[in-house]
Amino acid sequence: MIETIVIKNYKIFDDLIIEFDKGLNILVGDNDSGKSTILEVISILTSGNLNNYPLDRQLKPSFFNQTVRKNYIESIKRGSTPPPPKIILEAYLSKDDDPTFSGTNNELKKNCPGIRVTIEFDNSYASEYKQMIQEESIHDIPIELYKVTYSSFASATGKILFRNSPIKSILIDATHKNYSYMIDRFIGKSINDTLNGEEIISLSKAYRQNKTDFKENSIIENINRRLAEYSPISHCRVSIGLQEERVDAWKNQMTIMVKDIPLENIGFGTQNIIKSELALSNCSDSANIILFEEPENSLSHTNLAKLVSAIESTENKQT
Repeated sequence: MIETIVIKNYKIFDDLIIEFDKGLNILVGDNDSGKSTILEVISILTSGNLNNYPLDRQLKPSFFNQTVRKNYIESIKRGSTPPPPKIILEAYLSKDDDPTFSGTNNELKKNCPGIRVTIEFDNSYASEYKQMIQEESIHDIPIELYKVTYSSFASATGKILFRNSPIKSILIDATHKNYSYMIDRFIGKSINDTLNGEEIISLSKAYRQNKTDFKENSIIENINRRLAEYSPISHCRVSIGLQEERVDAWKNQMTIMVKDIPLENIGFGTQNIIKSELALSNCSDSANIILFEEPENSLSHTNLAKLVSAIESTENKQT
């Protein structure tokens, strides 16, 4: 469980400390006040990834707090040689978490388990940095000379493996992520849990019969008759037909219906709460922290209350 996070010089935050409850936590604020950034930080601290991609492969100057970045650039322009700025992210864990992560390698000098991620200048490039200053070729934070360091509170040098981390998170964002695979999984599981083998075969046969009926429709035959006479493809005879599909392709043609309306045709608020609940029900057992990006502009107060209620019912997970 995360008890506290520390954020220094990352995006909108220059120096922030947030304490969390062990159960449900709700971040409230205006647009662009940093709510999503806090979820980003927790995702980085629990996986080493940002948007499901390794953090160290997508570094850019905009990661740095704008004021810190501006002050550094202005100092360089004045002819000074300031140390390159540094980003620090820390998660302070419960004392019940893995003791091998315990120590005081953190900003608060607190003796507890924790994870520390730094984005900092790589001293092995000191000569290159010095040369860039002499040549006056630094116009922004020289991110190409930076490194990302992952460590536990036990040691500043021992790199952690996130697969062994005592905290693992999953991010649910129904507004930006494609959850079609989750809907397909729900439909497939519902079919397999409720139908026997003979019933599934019967549905497959019915689907193929519909395709055969379509193929043999007189209008399709008329199209192909005209193609035989006027086709721009001259070296061989072509016709129009349906693509061949695998035996259970009919499952891909099914969707969730809400009051007899396909899910993709109902309001975004209801779509997003259904997608969120499906994602919540499919959370990996190994994930003990759930991060929700609430679809703020598409949920009514009623639907938001339903979503919060569904989240609260999740056992043994910090949210």
